[in-house]
Amino acid sequence: MSRGRGQALGPVSVLLTAVLALGFAGWRVAELDPRTGAAEARLLDLRFRLAPARAPPAGVAIVALDEAAVAAAPGLAARRQLLARALERIGDAAPAAVALDLLLVEESAADARLATVMARIPRLALAAAALEEATDVPVPAPEQEAAIARSVIPVVRARPQSALPSAEAALLPLPRFASPATLGHVNIVRDADRVARMLPLAVGVGEGRWLPALPLVAVALAQGAGAAALALDADRGVLLGGRLVPTDRAGRIVLDHYGAEGTIDTVGLAEVAAGEVPAARLAGRIVFVGSTAASMRDTFATPLGPDVPGVEVLATAAANILEGRTVRRDAEAALLTAALALVAGIAALGAGALRDRRLSAAALLAVAALTGAVLLAGFGAWRLWLDAVAILLSLAAGGAIGGFFRFRSERALSDALSQERRNLARYVSPALADVLASARSPDFDRRRQDAAVLFVDVAGYTALVESLDPVEVAGFLSRLHGFFEEAAERHGGVVVDFLGDGAMLVFGLPQPAPDDAARALATAGTLAAPPEGLTPGGGPLALRVSVHFGPIAVAVLGGRRHGQLSITGDTVNLASRLQESAKAAGAAVVTTRETLVAARLDPETAPGWAFVGADPTRGRRQPVQIYRAAPVTADAG
Repeated sequence: MSRGRGQALGPVSVLLTAVLALGFAGWRVAELDPRTGAAEARLLDLRFRLAPARAPPAGVAIVALDEAAVAAAPGLAARRQLLARALERIGDAAPAAVALDLLLVEESAADARLATVMARIPRLALAAAALEEATDVPVPAPEQEAAIARSVIPVVRARPQSALPSAEAALLPLPRFASPATLGHVNIVRDADRVARMLPLAVGVGEGRWLPALPLVAVALAQGAGAAALALDADRGVLLGGRLVPTDRAGRIVLDHYGAEGTIDTVGLAEVAAGEVPAARLAGRIVFVGSTAASMRDTFATPLGPDVPGVEVLATAAANILEGRTVRRDAEAALLTAALALVAGIAALGAGALRDRRLSAAALLAVAALTGAVLLAGFGAWRLWLDAVAILLSLAAGGAIGGFFRFRSERALSDALSQERRNLARYVSPALADVLASARSPDFDRRRQDAAVLFVDVAGYTALVESLDPVEVAGFLSRLHGFFEEAAERHGGVVVDFLGDGAMLVFGLPQPAPDDAARALATAGTLAAPPEGLTPGGGPLALRVSVHFGPIAVAVLGGRRHGQLSITGDTVNLASRLQESAKAAGAAVVTTRETLVAARLDPETAPGWAFVGADPTRGRRQPVQIYRAAPVTADAG
């Protein structure tokens, strides 16, 4: 493997990332896991909070049974009297439609008056509650049955009934109230975290009978057609006249909340009843009448507020339907989710595979940030609910796969470099292999420094190998060189070159040290006592060692493609010439006065060293004071 290239991402990694991305998208669209569903719901809430706020359409208003109205009209009869007066004022203001989000299931003394007022409102929708159990629910009266028949919507295309919400029974308004009105259910869906995010546009209330939601009825009435304009296309949504209101697979719309409590224009019921609200404020609008008083306990948590009245949630749904803008979680959103998951996953794959880890982390953060920006932009501009969990899982999977391929590439490169170093260390001392392998130009190239140079060879080598087979000679030299290398490494020296039956060792590479000379002399002592078993016959082996300390030059010499570490200078020449002095003196180890001084030994009293003489070494004009290693006697200093 080349050092300059990383592991290229192949088709397998891209295919694996694509399969995972599409799998995550399909898995999330099928809503198979409630835990990731809960996480996705919270990510949707985050988008609501981060996206720019939208003003609700002017066509919807709320008349609130608030705390002031509850205080002004204590008791059920008083509240219905107040409601009757308020409905008279609302009717006189000519609203587009009136939706009464109050379950009129209990009788009071004021019911006749209220029923008379309600009968005069031409486009009135009344609340009904779909119940999962029919326990203690009375059998509907003829007026109530007529109201249900008038309100249910036909099915133009149906999926299996189990896919859509259904109820065992419905809690209906009293017969005298049900007669003139169209009914709509007020069942708001709370998720597991109690947040209201969805509203079913139709709920089954019997075999083949689908009761529309109160907001849907209110919009249909406001457009002049009523429930007759509605039809259920269970594969796509609800048809409102010639327009489709899209739903998810369970027949629900995702509510596009405009803000916290009070975002939709709200006036008090008591103020309306007292004539304190201008008629123009209600004219031409869909007016929802419902409770906002905390004591009535009809509040919901939403993505934008913890305690939003139920009537405002329903008014929000009507506003969404009115302006044709709900949060889209349809087939197109599912396809876009899959596409973005695929793109994000593959982009993260490339980012995770980058060789530089800091650059890879920065690129992954950039991909994640861009993906988040696309999610938020799609939601803010078009209310597209792209599944963030599927997309983030795809992004994480791509990053992990890319990181795995980067790790594999780094591991392969590391193995290749280790092999190169091992190959290099076979020909260069391990102490220098790292420096030569990692540096374009080692810092000791052409460097002048002091160092201790040691030469060692076999005394009587020619006679020793005269009768040996060449293979036996090679084995002997291999063992001998191993001994040289071991002795050098033990004392921190470097084998610069093997010279047949000898070697040159240097102490001071790759960096010089104050004890270079002392370590060279210690190595000489080790070499002077070779272990048994080095020679082919197991006989004794005599080595000659010479050491000199002085200035040298270290350089990497050679051409453009091949170089060799070289130690040059008079110190090297003198250390080599001292081999002749050792032979002449019959000594195993010889050194110079300069070496002893550098090792911080007094040449006159150094134990274990004896002065040989000041010999004029061959090729030199100046004589050299030579010392030989000698056993230390009992009376030696």
